[in-house]
Amino acid sequence: GQYLEPALAQGADYRFKLGRARFKSFVRRAFRRADHVFMVSQYLAELIDQHIPVPWDRISIVGNGVDDVFFNDAERTVDVDRPVILTVGGLNRIDGVERLCGVADVLKHELPEAVIRVISSFDDPHWEEQVAIRPNTKMLGYQSADMVAQKMREADALLYLPRVESFGLVGLEAMASGLPVLASLETAIPQTLGHAALYAENPDDSDAVGAQLVSLLKDARLLESLRVAGLAHAAPYRWYNCVEHVHKTLAA
Repeated sequence: GQYLEPALAQGADYRFKLGRARFKSFVRRAFRRADHVFMVSQYLAELIDQHIPVPWDRISIVGNGVDDVFFNDAERTVDVDRPVILTVGGLNRIDGVERLCGVADVLKHELPEAVIRVISSFDDPHWEEQVAIRPNTKMLGYQSADMVAQKMREADALLYLPRVESFGLVGLEAMASGLPVLASLETAIPQTLGHAALYAENPDDSDAVGAQLVSLLKDARLLESLRVAGLAHAAPYRWYNCVEHVHKTLAA
């Protein structure tokens, strides 16, 4: 759905515009030929409907599933001497790399002992360099699901500020791991993460997000509340539940 987001279309180059045209053509063909269409979020269905009429009588919303490796209900304690913040996503405009850099700059002054671990792929070379030169970031590159789950168990909070997200799987994976989430209040993220996440109302305001993150890391009660709420919220998002939902829909 990134090709249909107005915020990304502004000032887009010819490659983006070509991708947008191809995506619309693909969706139109899919709507014509499919007996039933599954989408991962209500946000995505409504976004597409703004550009291409959606056959609502043939649409079902079924979210993605969280791999079993992420589920972990062990209690957590924050290392107050060196808190660890994790971010997972591409170092590019879509995944909000400018926001990550801004928050890193704020934390350098407000919480200098903190480190931001960055798991990423589909990186823009310019932004990869910008993230790497910041003294409080640690680049981990691409990681397998097993390693992402391990890093989530080692971290104290997930910073999750993409500009566009059609579902929000990373946030659910963190919740399944018992990792508190500070997320952007945009696109599909609030639909998927519900009341189990802490939200940055203006994720482009680095000072406000940084202050919110510092406050979270120093609030043991809020961290525990988010951990418990996240575990409960993520529990239904196992793959077998997704498969069962699809099966029941097709059998109806």
